Amino acid sequence: MAWGARSNLGIDDLVARVASDESNLTALALLPSRRFGAAEAAALAGALRANTRIAELHLGGRAMSAESASLLAEALIERSSREVAPTATTGASSSAAASLRALSVGDASFGCAGAAALAPLLSHAGALCGELDLEFRGIGLEGARALSEAVVEARKRSSKAGGGGTAPLFLQSLNLARNPSLGGGDGAACEALSAALFDGVEAEREGGGGAGGTGAVLTSLDLSGCALSSAGVAALVRDDAASSASPPPSRSPSPSPLLSLRLERNEALDDLAAAALARALAPPGRGGGGGLANLRHLSLSGCPLVGDAAAGALSAALSAAAAAAAAPAPCALRSLDLSGCGVGPIWAEHPAAALRSAGCRLQKLRVS
Repeated sequence: MAWGARSNLGIDDLVARVASDESNLTALALLPSRRFGAAEAAALAGALRANTRIAELHLGGRAMSAESASLLAEALIERSSREVAPTATTGASSSAAASLRALSVGDASFGCAGAAALAPLLSHAGALCGELDLEFRGIGLEGARALSEAVVEARKRSSKAGGGGTAPLFLQSLNLARNPSLGGGDGAACEALSAALFDGVEAEREGGGGAGGTGAVLTSLDLSGCALSSAGVAALVRDDAASSASPPPSRSPSPSPLLSLRLERNEALDDLAAAALARALAPPGRGGGGGLANLRHLSLSGCPLVGDAAAGALSAALSAAAAAAAAPAPCALRSLDLSGCGVGPIWAEHPAAALRSAGCRLQKLRVS
């Protein structure tokens, strides 16, 4: 990995190494000691266009304008479409080596404009096949909407490409932690993000990208510390029982491919949020909608208002899932973190009992 740690310098030396496509340069992390403005971002983007080795690009904590983000996205899209020269071992050419596994860009000023400029990267096969880290980037409703639309477009393209292979072609993990503007009181940003969880899933599954499978689009989402409300969580998981409003006609009947959901340190969440999550975990016909039937890891750590009622609701969902092992969408939850949620010792036994019940898949439980 090249860290770019030398003081009071630009990045000309790093750009040269990226442009030369060094075989041992697969990750680049730019430290604060390096100068990195619009000119440096443009130079790096230009070098990346022909690079086939970089798999991790860590530019987080450095200011980046929407224009620079757009240049970077265009460069990464172009490199992903380039065919890598045949290897000595297989003799076959592939664009897989030109794919990113991890990308982090921008700082707290990145905002919705930066997210929207970067979003096209998510809908191009092979451009970013791992994690996008946008933690503490000042992202709100419009940024959430742009990212979600890109994810939905990725699913459409995945379905046409028959994206059920062993290697993912599109975004797997999205880190939006510590973006408090996503927690607006009306839940609009969460409603926008719900599209990234559910829209296009049916088409993706029918095209070969089975929900919850290795090649599925977006399997991990982190919304920790985003000042979410319980109404926002209900909107996120499309819990119709929490609202009298009718569900939009575009909602997918298939469960989300999401495998991991982190909602830690959202201090306003209470038992209503837990109830919405429980209904999404429970199989259809057994008190739930099964929208999160593929979810394996759920963390509500550090949400002090969740309390005892949450443990009861979630344990009921787990018990219902265990009793419906043959259901079309049984609960797949493997780990549940309720630490720092104010769950008392008596109620803590409820999910523990569900864990011991026949057919329950839960393997790890934290309550303190």
